[in-house]
Amino acid sequence: MSTGADKSGFTGSRRILVVDDEEAIAMLIQEILNEYEVDVCLNGRDALAMIEAKQYDLVLCDLMMPRMSGMQLYEACVGSNPLIARRFFFLTGGACTPLARDFLESVECPKIMKPFRPSELRDQVCSAFEA
Repeated sequence: MSTGADKSGFTGSRRILVVDDEEAIAMLIQEILNEYEVDVCLNGRDALAMIEAKQYDLVLCDLMMPRMSGMQLYEACVGSNPLIARRFFFLTGGACTPLARDFLESVECPKIMKPFRPSELRDQVCSAFEA
């Protein structure tokens, strides 16, 4: 069965899932990355279901969210979908708990600090697809 992915593992359309409980931020990211196919999800639990249902090339995920944090979403993906777990970008405003800081130091995923410049976000996403 074909996954629709090229030899790098990326799909042809470059699908991105944005997970952020702040709808305005999620929608802004979707607008900034309008050259890609971008889905938005406002919580980690729904995002996990979306990741299981559809193939994504990148997940841009807020770190601190109610109900299911970005850390918990990432850990769930490590167990169920290690390929996408390697393609997480964490979005954080820097106001982290000690647990969140330790987590960010322990994972090799890129981090994007809020607030970010649109060009910075586009450059990081583009670099991920080129790598």
